[in-house]
Amino acid sequence: MAEILIGTSGYSYPEWIGPFYPKGSKSEELLSLYAQSFETVELNFSYYRMPQSAQLAHMHQAAPKLLFSLKAHQSLTHTIDSATYKSSAATFAQAAETLAREEVLLALLLQFPPSFTYTVSNRCYLDSLLRILNHLPLAVEFRSPSWANKQTLDGLRERGVSFVSVDVPQLSGTPPLLDVQTAKLGYVRLHGRNKETW
Repeated sequence: MAEILIGTSGYSYPEWIGPFYPKGSKSEELLSLYAQSFETVELNFSYYRMPQSAQLAHMHQAAPKLLFSLKAHQSLTHTIDSATYKSSAATFAQAAETLAREEVLLALLLQFPPSFTYTVSNRCYLDSLLRILNHLPLAVEFRSPSWANKQTLDGLRERGVSFVSVDVPQLSGTPPLLDVQTAKLGYVRLHGRNKETW
């Protein structure tokens, strides 16, 4: 029997104070309040700034039973530099290991942009990155539909990496709706179907 965990992408939103969090809630209280309603959360800040071990340890202490997904830093998915990505990946992994040791890390989420297409160089890069991070649970989201093929799915299965199924507006250039499992963890992201703001 599969266990289904539901969480949100991020948790620290001022506009949630009142409708979701009690009025007057302070920013440092939000994670523990969030954990009273959800079992998991996807952390987004780590895309914009490299996470630190102490920071993640503090978050775990604030919500000890909460399970975390950690979005990969943009230097690993969007602003890739062939000369520095290996050291960036090692730095990112070192911080993520803080949650992994406590057995509260569900996945590192590697969310690639539409410009990251199914090319030989990108496939080689992805293979290298997955090898560096393979001691941690991994999930990959492709925004380019070019990755929706048997070779990609077979490659993820061989590596035990989760393919992220996405629910997005069906527009030209968006990935197809695929209900595919390539690892023990099934990862679904519900982006919504608002074509106007996509």
